Amino acid sequence: MKDFALVFALGMIFSTVSSQDLVVTSKEDSIYCKISKIDTDYLYFTFRSSTGIDQYSQLPIDQVVSYERKYFARQDALASGEDPKGIVMALYGGYAYRTAKISPDIPYNLDDYVKSLKSGYSFGGDLTYFFSESLGIGVKYTQFRTSGMIENIRLPDGGGGTSLGTIEDNIFITFIGPALAYRLSGTNNKNALVMNLGIGYVTYLDDGTYFTYLTLEGNTIGMVLDLGYEIGLSDNFALGFQASTSAGVLTEYVLSNGSTSQTIELEKEQYEGLGRVDLSVRLKYRF
Repeated sequence: MKDFALVFALGMIFSTVSSQDLVVTSKEDSIYCKISKIDTDYLYFTFRSSTGIDQYSQLPIDQVVSYERKYFARQDALASGEDPKGIVMALYGGYAYRTAKISPDIPYNLDDYVKSLKSGYSFGGDLTYFFSESLGIGVKYTQFRTSGMIENIRLPDGGGGTSLGTIEDNIFITFIGPALAYRLSGTNNKNALVMNLGIGYVTYLDDGTYFTYLTLEGNTIGMVLDLGYEIGLSDNFALGFQASTSAGVLTEYVLSNGSTSQTIELEKEQYEGLGRVDLSVRLKYRF
């Protein structure tokens, strides 16, 4: 949680130091500057002099007729025919790696097999409404998939011995939930740094075989954080990349063989970590 909050805070700080504002005074002067603080008595700002040196100044608040933050970014957007508000859809997919540790109870001959199941691929999409130049809300969907199978391997048979059998796993981890979006547009208003933070419902499904057909299902609350960069291809399309991290813990699951099922509550040391890291290619479309 602290790491997620830190990333969002850094994004906000970066935004404040990289945009330029407009102040209009009671003498009808326009000051292009960076507003640093406003209180009941003064408006404090930084401006660049004709010599290229940043200078600090202040205006009595009763001499300020109006001010607008990020004035030039908005004007660039309007000049290009783009409204910074509106609906944006993004689709993405790529490599994914589960970060949870492997249980020490795994039989030694399955260690490499279980490690291989940590790697897979993920895909997803966001539908976001931006109600301002930088902030939006929407819905996020992601799914992670991985699979593996070994035949004729000696496995614990549950009776204290071992037998030859087949083990197979087809794992699906799905997230859906609301998300807060933040973007920091470049000077051409087409390239952008993007961040998304989602909190929602996570489902876990392992459709597999352990001697016989078995399914393992569970659900929990999870979180997803994206950090990406988009390069504008046109007024509507952008292509980029993103890195994502997710978190969630499974504390119980339902085990079924197709005819009977039972709920298994896990001890704390047996909790199934659902966290992972994704590296994806991202395609965005602005409606």
